[in-house]
Amino acid sequence: MLKKNLKKQKIKKKKRNYFLPGFSLGEVLLSVFILASVLTVAVGLIAGDLRYMINSQDRVIASGLAQEGIELVMNIRDNNWEKGNGAFENGFPNDSSYNQIINYDSNSLESGSRKNKLNINNNNFYTHNSGTETKFQRKIIVNYYQNGSSINSKNNADEAEIFSVVIWGNSFPSGTSINESNCNASTKCAFAKVTLTKWNG
Repeated sequence: MLKKNLKKQKIKKKKRNYFLPGFSLGEVLLSVFILASVLTVAVGLIAGDLRYMINSQDRVIASGLAQEGIELVMNIRDNNWEKGNGAFENGFPNDSSYNQIINYDSNSLESGSRKNKLNINNNNFYTHNSGTETKFQRKIIVNYYQNGSSINSKNNADEAEIFSVVIWGNSFPSGTSINESNCNASTKCAFAKVTLTKWNG
Protein backbone atom coordinates (compact mmCIF):
# COMPACT_ATOMS: atom_id res chain seq x y z
CA MET A 1 0.00 0.00 0.00
CA LEU A 2 2.83 2.33 0.78
CA LYS A 3 4.29 1.61 -2.63
CA LYS A 4 0.97 2.46 -4.31
CA ASN A 5 0.75 5.80 -2.47
CA LEU A 6 4.33 6.67 -3.43
CA LYS A 7 3.59 5.80 -7.06
CA LYS A 8 0.54 8.09 -7.06
CA GLN A 9 2.55 10.93 -5.54
CA LYS A 10 5.29 10.48 -8.12
CA ILE A 11 2.73 10.50 -10.89
CA LYS A 12 1.11 13.61 -9.49
CA LYS A 13 4.49 15.32 -9.30
CA LYS A 14 5.24 14.45 -12.90
CA LYS A 15 2.04 16.16 -14.14
CA ARG A 16 2.94 19.85 -14.06
CA ASN A 17 0.93 22.64 -15.60
CA TYR A 18 3.25 24.59 -17.89
CA PHE A 19 0.64 27.25 -18.77
CA LEU A 20 0.80 30.05 -16.22
CA PRO A 21 -1.86 32.77 -16.04
CA GLY A 22 -0.91 36.03 -17.97
CA PHE A 23 -1.77 38.29 -20.92
CA SER A 24 -2.60 36.94 -24.31
CA LEU A 25 -0.91 38.29 -27.45
CA GLY A 26 -4.12 40.10 -28.40
CA GLU A 27 -4.25 41.90 -25.06
CA VAL A 28 -0.63 43.00 -25.37
CA LEU A 29 -1.17 44.31 -28.91
CA LEU A 30 -4.29 46.21 -27.84
CA SER A 31 -2.40 47.82 -24.95
CA VAL A 32 0.46 48.87 -27.24
CA PHE A 33 -2.01 50.35 -29.75
CA ILE A 34 -3.80 52.39 -27.05
CA LEU A 35 -0.50 53.64 -25.61
CA ALA A 36 0.78 54.62 -29.09
CA SER A 37 -2.47 56.49 -29.84
CA VAL A 38 -2.32 58.45 -26.59
CA LEU A 39 1.35 59.38 -27.13
CA THR A 40 0.66 60.50 -30.72
CA VAL A 41 -2.13 62.83 -29.58
CA ALA A 42 0.00 64.21 -26.72
CA VAL A 43 3.00 64.91 -28.98
CA GLY A 44 0.70 66.60 -31.53
CA LEU A 45 -0.77 68.88 -28.86
CA ILE A 46 2.66 69.83 -27.54
CA ALA A 47 3.95 70.59 -31.06
CA GLY A 48 0.88 72.75 -31.76
CA ASP A 49 1.40 74.68 -28.53
CA LEU A 50 5.06 75.31 -29.42
CA ARG A 51 4.12 76.62 -32.88
CA TYR A 52 1.51 78.92 -31.34
CA MET A 53 4.00 80.26 -28.77
CA ILE A 54 6.64 80.97 -31.43
CA ASN A 55 4.08 82.69 -33.67
CA SER A 56 2.83 84.76 -30.72
CA GLN A 57 6.39 85.85 -29.93
CA ASP A 58 6.92 86.87 -33.57
CA ARG A 59 3.69 88.91 -33.54
CA VAL A 60 4.75 90.77 -30.39
CA ILE A 61 8.20 91.58 -31.82
CA ALA A 62 6.72 92.67 -35.18
CA SER A 63 4.17 94.92 -33.47
CA GLY A 64 6.92 96.55 -31.43
CA LEU A 65 9.07 97.10 -34.54
CA ALA A 66 6.11 98.64 -36.40
CA GLN A 67 5.45 101.02 -33.50
CA GLU A 68 9.15 101.87 -33.32
CA GLY A 69 9.09 102.87 -37.00
CA ILE A 70 6.21 105.29 -36.34
CA GLU A 71 7.94 106.82 -33.32
CA LEU A 72 11.20 107.32 -35.23
CA VAL A 73 9.35 109.19 -38.00
CA MET A 74 7.49 111.27 -35.39
CA ASN A 75 10.88 112.21 -33.87
CA ILE A 76 12.01 113.60 -37.25
CA ARG A 77 8.89 115.79 -37.49
CA ASP A 78 9.26 116.90 -33.85
CA ASN A 79 12.94 117.79 -34.32
CA ASN A 80 12.08 119.82 -37.43
CA TRP A 81 9.44 121.71 -35.49
CA GLU A 82 11.77 122.32 -32.54
CA LYS A 83 14.44 123.78 -34.88
CA GLY A 84 11.87 126.12 -36.47
CA ASN A 85 11.81 124.22 -39.76
CA GLY A 86 8.75 123.04 -41.63
CA ALA A 87 7.35 119.82 -40.17
CA PHE A 88 8.34 117.75 -43.21
CA GLU A 89 11.28 119.88 -44.36
CA ASN A 90 14.24 117.74 -43.31
CA GLY A 91 14.45 113.96 -43.17
CA PHE A 92 11.27 113.26 -45.18
CA PRO A 93 11.23 112.13 -48.83
CA ASN A 94 10.41 114.88 -51.36
CA ASP A 95 7.55 112.87 -52.84
CA SER A 96 5.08 110.34 -51.47
CA SER A 97 7.05 107.15 -51.14
CA TYR A 98 6.09 103.53 -50.66
CA ASN A 99 9.41 102.08 -49.61
CA GLN A 100 11.42 104.01 -47.05
CA ILE A 101 13.57 102.68 -44.22
CA ILE A 102 14.68 104.21 -40.93
CA ASN A 103 17.09 103.16 -38.20
CA TYR A 104 16.92 103.89 -34.49
CA ASP A 105 20.01 106.12 -34.75
CA SER A 106 18.93 107.97 -37.90
CA ASN A 107 17.44 111.44 -38.30
CA SER A 108 16.00 110.87 -41.77
CA LEU A 109 14.07 108.41 -43.87
CA GLU A 110 16.07 106.70 -46.60
CA SER A 111 15.04 105.12 -49.85
CA GLY A 112 14.19 101.46 -49.34
CA SER A 113 16.17 100.47 -52.40
CA ARG A 114 18.44 98.98 -49.77
CA LYS A 115 17.19 95.80 -48.19
CA ASN A 116 14.23 96.13 -45.88
CA LYS A 117 15.69 93.26 -43.84
CA LEU A 118 16.24 94.01 -40.15
CA ASN A 119 19.37 92.79 -38.39
CA ILE A 120 20.33 92.76 -34.72
CA ASN A 121 23.54 94.67 -34.03
CA ASN A 122 26.08 94.17 -31.23
CA ASN A 123 23.98 96.35 -28.89
CA ASN A 124 20.90 94.15 -29.49
CA PHE A 125 19.07 96.83 -31.48
CA TYR A 126 17.19 96.10 -34.69
CA THR A 127 18.73 97.96 -37.62
CA HIS A 128 18.84 97.88 -41.42
CA ASN A 129 22.62 98.08 -41.18
CA SER A 130 25.00 95.20 -40.54
CA GLY A 131 24.38 92.66 -37.81
CA THR A 132 22.88 89.23 -37.34
CA GLU A 133 20.10 88.71 -39.86
CA THR A 134 16.56 88.19 -38.51
CA LYS A 135 13.33 87.06 -40.14
CA PHE A 136 11.83 90.57 -39.87
CA GLN A 137 11.58 93.24 -42.56
CA ARG A 138 10.26 96.79 -42.17
CA LYS A 139 9.28 99.51 -44.58
CA ILE A 140 7.83 102.97 -44.07
CA ILE A 141 5.15 104.34 -46.42
CA VAL A 142 4.68 108.12 -46.61
CA ASN A 143 1.59 109.73 -48.21
CA TYR A 144 1.28 113.55 -48.28
CA TYR A 145 -2.04 115.44 -48.07
CA GLN A 146 -3.15 119.04 -48.49
CA ASN A 147 -6.60 119.99 -47.18
CA GLY A 148 -7.55 116.30 -47.10
CA SER A 149 -6.56 115.58 -50.72
CA SER A 150 -3.65 113.36 -51.65
CA ILE A 151 -0.68 115.18 -53.19
CA ASN A 152 2.66 113.90 -54.36
CA SER A 153 5.05 116.55 -53.01
CA LYS A 154 5.84 117.47 -49.42
CA ASN A 155 6.19 121.17 -50.32
CA ASN A 156 2.52 122.09 -49.81
CA ALA A 157 1.58 119.21 -47.52
CA ASP A 158 -0.21 119.95 -44.28
CA GLU A 159 -0.41 116.26 -43.29
CA ALA A 160 1.62 113.14 -43.82
CA GLU A 161 0.07 109.70 -43.39
CA ILE A 162 2.71 107.26 -42.19
CA PHE A 163 2.51 103.47 -42.26
CA SER A 164 5.16 101.32 -40.62
CA VAL A 165 4.81 97.78 -41.96
CA VAL A 166 6.71 94.77 -40.58
CA ILE A 167 6.63 91.28 -42.05
CA TRP A 168 8.22 87.98 -41.11
CA GLY A 169 8.46 84.98 -43.41
CA ASN A 170 6.22 86.55 -46.06
CA SER A 171 6.11 89.39 -48.61
CA PHE A 172 4.81 92.92 -48.14
CA PRO A 173 1.17 93.61 -49.04
CA SER A 174 0.97 95.12 -52.51
CA GLY A 175 0.01 98.73 -53.07
CA THR A 176 -0.28 101.57 -50.60
CA SER A 177 -3.49 100.56 -48.88
CA ILE A 178 -2.43 98.72 -45.74
CA ASN A 179 -5.26 97.47 -43.51
CA GLU A 180 -6.30 94.59 -41.29
CA SER A 181 -7.45 92.50 -44.25
CA ASN A 182 -4.06 92.38 -45.99
CA CYS A 183 -1.74 92.82 -43.01
CA ASN A 184 -2.57 90.57 -40.05
CA ALA A 185 -1.27 87.62 -38.05
CA SER A 186 -2.30 85.05 -40.67
CA THR A 187 -0.33 86.93 -43.37
CA LYS A 188 2.58 87.32 -40.93
CA CYS A 189 2.35 91.09 -41.11
CA ALA A 190 1.96 93.87 -38.53
CA PHE A 191 1.55 97.59 -39.07
CA ALA A 192 1.12 100.86 -37.26
CA LYS A 193 -0.33 104.03 -38.74
CA VAL A 194 -0.29 107.71 -37.79
CA THR A 195 -1.24 110.98 -39.45
CA LEU A 196 1.30 113.73 -38.73
CA THR A 197 0.32 117.38 -39.01
CA LYS A 198 2.47 120.47 -39.64
CA TRP A 199 1.83 121.99 -36.17
CA ASN A 200 3.49 125.27 -37.08
CA GLY A 201 1.09 126.33 -39.80
